[in-house]
Amino acid sequence: ERLGEMVASLAAQGVPVDSALASSSPLEAIKQVLTDHQFDEIIVATLPQPFSRWLGADLPRQAERRFGLPVTTITTQR
Repeated sequence: ERLGEMVASLAAQGVPVDSALASSSPLEAIKQVLTDHQFDEIIVATLPQPFSRWLGADLPRQAERRFGLPVTTITTQR
């Protein structure tokens, strides 16, 4: 449901977007997407510290090391 809302919001702003649901493990989900697509960068959108489990687990640095792509982290307010 949230994915659909986000895709609709971005499309309404003229942003070309593609979406997919993958594993609940963020690193496994990134791996699955990279199997089918090629990207120049990984963007991680997450809650701020101390609420973000991804930042607490150092997901951005883990993804950069594992996949060899630069990672940009966007911290949201909600």
